[in-house]
Amino acid sequence: MKLTTKIIEKSTAKAKLYRLTDGKGMYLLITKSGSKLWRLDYTLNNKRNTHALGVFPDVTLIEARALLSEAKKLISDGIDPNLYRKLKNDNLEKTTFEAIALQWHTKFSLNWSKEHSQRIFRRLEKDVFPWIGARQIKEITSGQLLSVIERTADRGALETAHRIHQNCGAIFRYAIATDRATNDITLALKGSIPPVKTKHHPVMV
Repeated sequence: MKLTTKIIEKSTAKAKLYRLTDGKGMYLLITKSGSKLWRLDYTLNNKRNTHALGVFPDVTLIEARALLSEAKKLISDGIDPNLYRKLKNDNLEKTTFEAIALQWHTKFSLNWSKEHSQRIFRRLEKDVFPWIGARQIKEITSGQLLSVIERTADRGALETAHRIHQNCGAIFRYAIATDRATNDITLALKGSIPPVKTKHHPVMV
């Protein structure tokens, strides 16, 4: 049964914790003290976890369902919503590369396939954030970004290195559009890493 605001408001504390379910894994956990907590139970990579969606009435039923949809999208893309929130909160209102990259990913991944979204997130998380994620985006130089890209190319992942170049270019342009950067430094790196070799197949005669 779907919850309504009236049902939620009428619910009262009991001797034990209990929950009112709303479907799709979301429920309202009512504590012994009477607090009403929005929660989502989910499984990712064979591990069960719980994602907090807020406290009623600060977060209304409609708002909780919207937050549920956002979390479900992340989970379907193979991204842990708890980790994603931590990354965002760690960079809240900051203009670091990581903060802006996460905003860019959130905005544009709505139109991407699950596989594409997941690949880009993991690429940034593994090969970019550890090196320049905490830096202010305006202060990153083309040389610093080139070092990041070359680190990937040097391990033989040349195609991934080119993808990083492309993704970072999109992130810098998003930063420019949102008045947090003035220059797309990726333009200066064009041609700075070898092209990916095209595999030629023998012609059958």
